Amino acid sequence: AGSALSAFVLVQGVDEGTRRASAALEGEAVSTRFGSLTLDYVEHVPGLSDEDMGGAMPGMTGMVHAGSEQVVAYVTYRNNLRRAVDPTPDAFHLISDTSDTPLKGTGAPQGTGRVEPGTILQTSVRFVVPSDEARLWLEYRDPTDGSTQRFSMGTAQQAADGQSVHTH
Repeated sequence: AGSALSAFVLVQGVDEGTRRASAALEGEAVSTRFGSLTLDYVEHVPGLSDEDMGGAMPGMTGMVHAGSEQVVAYVTYRNNLRRAVDPTPDAFHLISDTSDTPLKGTGAPQGTGRVEPGTILQTSVRFVVPSDEARLWLEYRDPTDGSTQRFSMGTAQQAADGQSVHTH
């Protein structure tokens, strides 16, 4: 005689919809293992059309083309530990409601270096996304324990024909 064995998997944690809805807002500090992290502000820089480029080489490093935008997240690390923290730009990803694939930042972040005990570091992380009005979130994944924090970044901008959109 045979026996049937059934098993189930209990998934712990918070579902994606709840994580997105409970994301920290711009200017709101969230607790981390080293102290806190704040998304200070977000800048949306629209891509350039062929006309805007005025003969610039299309393969230039860092070039953002029409139909896309560069999203710059300005963040502050606050180190409350008694030892230095080495922030890593690889800990940041951009999450979109139109894609299941998190985006890694592009280019070298500004303001990198060790965060000494009792100090802060202000830096930026850059991403290139389609200008499709998708909702955006910045995700920080702590490299030591894998815990994540989310920040709401608003939506990707979609400029009207012939207009640029900048938000600060």
